[in-house]
Amino acid sequence: MAKVLLAGLLGGLVAFAWGAVSHMVLNLGSMGIQKLPREAAVMATLSEELSEPGLFVFPGVKPGVELSDDEQAQFDARYRKGPTGFLVYHPTGREPMPPERLGLQVASDVVSALIAAVLLSMMTRVGYLRRVLFVTLLGAFAWASTDVPMWNWYRFPDDFTVGRLLDQLACWFAAGLVIAGIVSGKPR
Repeated sequence: MAKVLLAGLLGGLVAFAWGAVSHMVLNLGSMGIQKLPREAAVMATLSEELSEPGLFVFPGVKPGVELSDDEQAQFDARYRKGPTGFLVYHPTGREPMPPERLGLQVASDVVSALIAAVLLSMMTRVGYLRRVLFVTLLGAFAWASTDVPMWNWYRFPDDFTVGRLLDQLACWFAAGLVIAGIVSGKPR
């Protein structure tokens, strides 16, 4: 159990370090993200129209409300015409990189690496390279189960989605090198 905890901790720190390199040096984390044209005017309109934080899609319908055939046809027509979009909105600002957000990211990376370490500890008679591949594939699983649906349904940009794949694979390959080195594949 101590090896699993150590692997989770060190693998999580490697994942966090990769995230810093990926986002601040290689810009994988910002592939497909653009600066909003006429940002000041758009932000002024958003500030005027939205007072609460939220996740918005447009055109939209209120979740859980059943539409009549006519309302559904109107929605479908608006959606076909466009524009369509996905907006995460917060009416108030905050520090760009507060320590508590960095701490939460480290915790998330450690928990993710701990999950990988626990899963690896259940595997027996598996060599080091296969253990590394297994952890790398967990990154591919995370991408396929979260980023691909966002690309498919909300039309996230292709380059953003590809950047996320590259980021996940590289992150969990690097963490996998550490985790697989600590968590043995020997039979128990």
